[in-house]
Amino acid sequence: MSVNKYSCGCLLVLLLLMQTGCGSSEFEFVELEGVVTVNGEVVPGVSIDFKPVGQEVKSSMAVTEEDGTFRALCTMSQAGVIRGENDVTFSFDPNADMWDEGDISASPALAKGLGQYCEENGPIRVEFKKTDKEYQFEIDLP
Repeated sequence: MSVNKYSCGCLLVLLLLMQTGCGSSEFEFVELEGVVTVNGEVVPGVSIDFKPVGQEVKSSMAVTEEDGTFRALCTMSQAGVIRGENDVTFSFDPNADMWDEGDISASPALAKGLGQYCEENGPIRVEFKKTDKEYQFEIDLP
């Protein structure tokens, strides 16, 4: 009997979660791809967070590939970012396994620089429109 109550409770929570977040049909999505450069160089492994302004919904995320490109995802089944203004922040893990020794992305200074950039400048506010499909973020660190 308690297993059935537990199963019903889990099912109810799952159904409620499916009604919220970025997978909801009340939002229009822009399928977004692009490139991140730091000081003019592409950087793999940069995490990007797209938080819709004024919306209490889950953020879209992306991580740059080895060539600096990214594809934004909200959930595994929903590509893109919510159309409209988004606050975009960046982070970087210099200890990730995908970097070669000596690669710019392996630098702890880069991680610190991106952290300071976001802390000092706040997020970058970008309005993504229905026609936007590609976006290039060019970050210049001192």
